[in-house]
Amino acid sequence: MRLRVFDNPAYADRYTVVLYQDDEPYGFISMNASPLCLTKGLCNNGQVDDAWVEQNKQYETSFDKLPEDCQKVIHLEFIDWSDSIQ
Repeated sequence: MRLRVFDNPAYADRYTVVLYQDDEPYGFISMNASPLCLTKGLCNNGQVDDAWVEQNKQYETSFDKLPEDCQKVIHLEFIDWSDSIQ
């Protein structure tokens, strides 16, 4: 599994993490800086393709630059879950 992280401050859901499976973009989670907050959090998911990744590559950043709550969401949704599949 490979992740690519994007930070585009022009959008409310500025942080986007794309999950790759077999070198193809598989899905994404986009979120604001506090995705776990019940009243102010924003967190969406869906499908993404190579065209979106190519159009946004100038916003690519590293996982460790995500806010802490965003990192938690990724661990909950992608990493912890996928590691538990037998």
